[in-house]
Amino acid sequence: MVVNILGWPGNLWGEWTDNNTKYNKGLEQSYQLYKKEK
Repeated sequence: MVVNILGWPGNLWGEWTDNNTKYNKGLEQSYQLYKKEK
């Protein structure tokens, strides 16, 4: 869905999802640390 909006070519899909998964995991870890500090 987001990929269509951004106009990513189909052959980059695998690479894009891998990077996005790593990014989301990093965000999740940052969020857990952030919650602990409150």
